Amino acid sequence: MPTSFDMDALPPSSSQLSSVVERLLEKLFTPNTSSNERLSYFSKSHSITIQHSYEGCPSPSMYRFTGVNAVRSYFDLIATHYDCTPLRLHSVPIRTRTTEEATWQTFIEATVLWTWKSSGLTWQEDFICTLDLDAGLKVASLVILTTSGEDTCLMRAVDPGRQVAFTGQSNGRRR
Repeated sequence: MPTSFDMDALPPSSSQLSSVVERLLEKLFTPNTSSNERLSYFSKSHSITIQHSYEGCPSPSMYRFTGVNAVRSYFDLIATHYDCTPLRLHSVPIRTRTTEEATWQTFIEATVLWTWKSSGLTWQEDFICTLDLDAGLKVASLVILTTSGEDTCLMRAVDPGRQVAFTGQSNGRRR
């Protein structure tokens, strides 16, 4: 399956788009994938963005990473503190064309099980991904919206194992 696509040609088929999105999300949420490898799935023709927030977040822009260095920092942050199980996809990508910027937009529901490297404690995050893809089907924007609750959003994560070590008690918010 090709991993790039010419927007002036026929639109990508649903199976092409699904294949690209599934490979991309698999790499983004696979332990031991380097930040540089993850960045290879991102556009070189757009200013890239990742936003990772939760439903009802009053300021989702606080959780936005814009530009190559910021997106690399997002992946480095994840690699430093967390391991995860392979992503479980719950829906087939829905495709639409965003004509203003000649990109494709797709939505997908997924679940990942995160593990704190420091304590070994785990929790589940359910989310909806919105991906804007450039003409080569590379990510220009990735928006992750946690649907399983604010306390399960990766960007709001607090390791209760570390709290126990420092305070002798846990807030009980993680499994």
